[in-house]
Amino acid sequence: VQVFNRGSACMDGGNGGGVELKRFHCIWLVLIITISISCSEENYFYNKKFPVSNKIKFTLIEHRADQYLFNNKFDSALYHYDQIISQSDGKSNFVARSYIKIGSGYFSKNNLDSALYNLKCGLNTYKYSKYSLSSIDRNYFNSSILLIANCHRLKGDFLLAIHYLDDLENWISDTTEDFDSRYQIELLSEIYTWKALIYFDFGLIDMSVSYNIRAIGNIEKHNYSDCLIYNNYSHLGRIFLNERDFSKSEKYFNRAASIISNCFGDSSTLLAEQLSEIGHLYLESNRYIKAIECFKKAHSISVRNQEHLEIETAFTYNNLGDAYCGIQQYQKATEHYNQALDVFLDKKYPEEACVVYHNLGIVNYLTGNLCEAQKFYQTSLELSKFLGPNHNIYRSYTHQRLGELFKYQKKYSAAIEQYNIAISIIQKQVIDSISIRQPFLQSKILSNAELYNALYQKGYCELQYYHLTKNKQLLENSIKSLQKALLVSDNLRQHYNYVDTKLFLNKTNVPIVSTYIESLLCVERTNTNFINDNNILEAIDRTKYTTLRSFISQNTEDPKNTTLGHYISCIDSLLKKINWNNGNATNSLDHTRNIQDIILDDTMLFNATYVLDTLLNYIKHQYPNVHKKMYNFSFYEISEIQSLLPEKTSIVEYYLDDENLIIIAINNSEYQIYHTKCDTSIVMRKNNLQKSIVFSNFHEFPALSDYFYKLLIDPIYDLIKESNKLIIIPDFHLSNFPFEVLAKKDESIGAKGAFQPDYLIRKFEISYYLSLCLWGDEAILKTPDNKSWENQFAGFAPLFNDQARRRNLTHSKEEIYNISKTFYKYGNHVKTYDDSSVTEIEILDEFGKSKIVHIASHSGITINNEYYILVNLPKKRVGHAKTIELDGKLKLSEIYNTDVKSDLIILSVCSSGLGGDNYGEGKISLIYSLYYAGARNILYTLWDISDLHSHIFMSTYYKYINSGFSYSKALQKTKLEFISSEYSLPVFWSGFVLNN
Repeated sequence: VQVFNRGSACMDGGNGGGVELKRFHCIWLVLIITISISCSEENYFYNKKFPVSNKIKFTLIEHRADQYLFNNKFDSALYHYDQIISQSDGKSNFVARSYIKIGSGYFSKNNLDSALYNLKCGLNTYKYSKYSLSSIDRNYFNSSILLIANCHRLKGDFLLAIHYLDDLENWISDTTEDFDSRYQIELLSEIYTWKALIYFDFGLIDMSVSYNIRAIGNIEKHNYSDCLIYNNYSHLGRIFLNERDFSKSEKYFNRAASIISNCFGDSSTLLAEQLSEIGHLYLESNRYIKAIECFKKAHSISVRNQEHLEIETAFTYNNLGDAYCGIQQYQKATEHYNQALDVFLDKKYPEEACVVYHNLGIVNYLTGNLCEAQKFYQTSLELSKFLGPNHNIYRSYTHQRLGELFKYQKKYSAAIEQYNIAISIIQKQVIDSISIRQPFLQSKILSNAELYNALYQKGYCELQYYHLTKNKQLLENSIKSLQKALLVSDNLRQHYNYVDTKLFLNKTNVPIVSTYIESLLCVERTNTNFINDNNILEAIDRTKYTTLRSFISQNTEDPKNTTLGHYISCIDSLLKKINWNNGNATNSLDHTRNIQDIILDDTMLFNATYVLDTLLNYIKHQYPNVHKKMYNFSFYEISEIQSLLPEKTSIVEYYLDDENLIIIAINNSEYQIYHTKCDTSIVMRKNNLQKSIVFSNFHEFPALSDYFYKLLIDPIYDLIKESNKLIIIPDFHLSNFPFEVLAKKDESIGAKGAFQPDYLIRKFEISYYLSLCLWGDEAILKTPDNKSWENQFAGFAPLFNDQARRRNLTHSKEEIYNISKTFYKYGNHVKTYDDSSVTEIEILDEFGKSKIVHIASHSGITINNEYYILVNLPKKRVGHAKTIELDGKLKLSEIYNTDVKSDLIILSVCSSGLGGDNYGEGKISLIYSLYYAGARNILYTLWDISDLHSHIFMSTYYKYINSGFSYSKALQKTKLEFISSEYSLPVFWSGFVLNN
């Protein structure tokens, strides 16, 4: 019986040049011939009305036809089956079986139309037959439905395929017929497996995962052999590999390999193929040594199986070549590729030979042999001309490789031509898939991924060619190409279901955005227009307003829809739980942790992520508008921002890369976009300015303050000068930067005979925000303050026990008590925590109870960048709601998993604003986690703050808050009071900044 090799092409995308078509083993896949040969005489003579002589005659003819079909002699088998059909009365079970077997033969030859015709003839013959169905004929009846569904799947008629499977599933559920319950259960699992494949092809990943899980559960529930479900585990592994969830993928692949080993032995070719799958996983996740180990094991198994020796070993040679490329052992990679190529050419495997030629081109490109690389690419393309349309994506990829080669040589015209060819092939692929209903919608996602890359590279080359020729048409083309690339990335983001994949996509967006901005700036220098300005605004905010952050500001589709509101709340909770579990997972490197705890954390992470994925995809289908809000960027135009800005308020956004500084300033009535060329010395100077503040180095400070004032403020000062409040949205490179201290060197103000610079804080209330779009979302959704809190103020000044590493903060207790007295004087309810018994639980509880939460404590950072506020608190054994590890450290990941309702969080701790860059997602820090958890007003510190001066500063700040000033105005007045006092140096006041 032939093994059907359908279904794997769409799963192999992105496997580093691996073979496109590998054997895809289907569970219990219509082994019609084996069934018919084993049929007992009792079953054949089930119907007494049929003449015995005819039964014997047709049985012999059928048996001979089955033997021909079994030996791949389809024409001879077809002749004998036709004899049965033509000589019978047309309604016998012999005729039905013959039609089904003819259909299976056509199916194995990829002749889907003929297969469908004969399978449906067989099915209808059974339906209208005057004879009852034996158990064997019932098997044929069910198998014909499975094959018909698979034919429709391969033709792209997914809904029709699901319809047939639904009918069969419903019949199994409703039937009262007495037949083998084991067969019924296994058939149901087979239906689930086919549905999983169809939903994957249809692009409904969540449904595919769900049905694979159902197929597995159906078998495991009845304690049947795992041999029936190894392929479901393997399919799940491929799904999550496609979604770049390497952890899940590895678990499922290893489970499949374990089942295969137990069921079929360690020498099975199935195990070799599964090991190759795991090897590809390691390739994708850049674990090349592990990949080599897997491919070597697969190779040794293939060698032991002589019947598969040449082809299987050729596959593993190609895989080993990929792995050795990953560790830059190009000579070994070339040797293995050549070994694979020899076999594929000898055995006439043109598809696989194309792949190997392509891979040899890559090796030569990486080693600098550009002429040889070009030859191999072109040879691959020449050979691919003889392949079918299913290889269009592959051809497009090879043209892109040629484009990359020409781009490296700065032959931009030739590179653009190659990328244009690649794009036209992909676009034709998409059009053809619509017109001829091409089988796999997953190939559409793969097409979009290739289109995304080709458009970006084309846009980049067009921009570089414009710089050489000054041809404005090239500049216009560059902008169009890059705009399309970003639109395709947004489309891809909707197709990919899992957060890790979306984050990976965001990272790939960063160079596109940078190139796009450069193209827009070239237009700006020659022809300013409002549309171009909005494009610039959108581009620079893309890296600050991305997938995860878009969850924060979601509103329900219908405010009255409590069910949807509950789902949104569940999503928020699950995301926080995942972030917390991720924190514990990264701590698995801590050898002091119990292995059972590590396994438990890993399991919790897996379960939470799976539930989240399922819930998100349910909402995707039930509430498409909400899904669109979640995964589409909702950028604001300049006019929309202007309409949201309060009077006397300006907002300024900064963007900085290796070459460009862009400043966008907006007030109620006008806006300005300023850009200039710059270099990386800005970051070094920013760090030097911060050092000059911290160490009160007034030899360097005035010049650096003047430099940044002229660079960042002067160009847009005329637009903001009439404002009272300034909202600053810094670029990541300008984060932890106190704009308040900027002043012109030649301008100063005398205060009681003292000389003081005219700091920016004298002119404006200054606050900061994470993203312009997030600010816009909050401005729209903002409602009047009608919350009721149990406490107006909750203060924390915990005592520490680890005197060897940390000293107690002698003024922190005094700080919170003085503040609480101020609130109490005005009749407000307050709560203070000032002893060694305070734990993380009390802090997180107060985030939900108190209007203002004030923490005066130490802070620190772990080795694996897991940021936290408090260190060396008492350790407890019992967790809080199973989400808090009471280890004396309140971590960023634990804050994610809480619900902050406080109106203001004050972190009177050292360096609470520190953070790292999550490439493509902006800055990730403690402030980010608090914002994500619900805090919108956060006062934090940029560097280590003196305990005494923090106490004095905060007492002054609360004095103004209780006098009715806004948070930003109170901060300005506090800083101005410090400037006019003995604490006038910036080190005492500029380190406190406000997210507001």
